[in-house]
Amino acid sequence: MSIRKRIWALPAVSAVIFIASVGFISILTSTAHQSIESTGSINYPALQQGGHIADEIQGITGDFKNAVTEGDVAVLEQIALRSSALSQKISDFGKLPGKEVAATRLASELSAYIAPANNAARAMLGEPGDVQKLVAEMQSALKTLQSDIDKQNADAAATFASGISSSMHDVKLIQKTSIACAILVLLTLAIAAHFIIRSIWLQLGGEP
Repeated sequence: MSIRKRIWALPAVSAVIFIASVGFISILTSTAHQSIESTGSINYPALQQGGHIADEIQGITGDFKNAVTEGDVAVLEQIALRSSALSQKISDFGKLPGKEVAATRLASELSAYIAPANNAARAMLGEPGDVQKLVAEMQSALKTLQSDIDKQNADAAATFASGISSSMHDVKLIQKTSIACAILVLLTLAIAAHFIIRSIWLQLGGEP
């Protein structure tokens, strides 16, 4: 190999190593970005919206108790509006990736709870109805609804925590890889420079 080619071999080797390092780091960065994007746009909203749904269910349950305790039928009209708003929240929850089936199930469970709960409250306030039967239906439906949303929220919390952990791991891996690649580039350059300069020096006859 001519001296000129040997001299040009040094930046060529550097460029190859640098490009390979950048490519590898880009792959890691893309993976980390996807993990962070998923956590921010899916996992966190699912956890947040699930929490709001659970709070609304508790609120509606409390409103039914207050309606009966205070003997105020007008509260039941407010519950109807609140239930409609909750149905919309569940519908919005279903728009998140992978949550459509769960939202459909929650909407059905909510309807199965609201109907007997409303009828039970009205029966307790003096309207016709089998209170004992309606209360049993209400309690069974509420148990199913609460169990489902609790499970959804537990799964969302676990997924969110896992996403955060995965994102942190990916970021740390990128940092370590970047440092390792930089060290590798420097070592390779040093070794390549040593051998190239040595071979040129020997070809020129070494020290005079």
